[in-house]
Amino acid sequence: MAGSERLSELVAELLLRVVDRIASSSHSAKDDTSRFKSGLLPSISLYNYFLRMDKYMKCSESCFVLSFIYIDRVLMKNPDFLLTEYNIHRLSLAAVLLAIKYNEDYYFDNKHYAKIGGITLKELNYLERAMLGLMNYELCVSAGEYETYLEEISRNRTEDESVCMEEVEGLEEVQCEIRTIPSMSEMA
Repeated sequence: MAGSERLSELVAELLLRVVDRIASSSHSAKDDTSRFKSGLLPSISLYNYFLRMDKYMKCSESCFVLSFIYIDRVLMKNPDFLLTEYNIHRLSLAAVLLAIKYNEDYYFDNKHYAKIGGITLKELNYLERAMLGLMNYELCVSAGEYETYLEEISRNRTEDESVCMEEVEGLEEVQCEIRTIPSMSEMA
């Protein structure tokens, strides 16, 4: 692990770099038609949003690695899904929520998580169902897959921070190159 940073911080930084890369491509947030899109740009940074989730959700750090895996699965299974600054907060909240419910022995009710995320309970319930659908309900992560992602998350922080992925042209290539982490099919 890099320094004293927590996994929530590392995942937030990595996701932020991915969103920044897509935002700097020729595509804009207007292209985001996902169910996770917020009508307004969130006033809290993604980094601070992860710190907030880490502080108040009272979950193990492994949930943040799992949330990254879940977001990656959404992108792999839905190639037209576009990560933007308008949807990454809600997508991350849903991913962490699913990781907590699947991984932790004890967890709060959705009302608690909705308050932390700054959305209504109804909206969180909707996002949870939507994320499950986008992932085809595939929440199980093998120990090997988890370790691969954990190593890559840590490595992305300790290597050259200015380069998260190769320079690419066009959204299709950006979406395909988002991950420096191998997909499940690549690990098989």
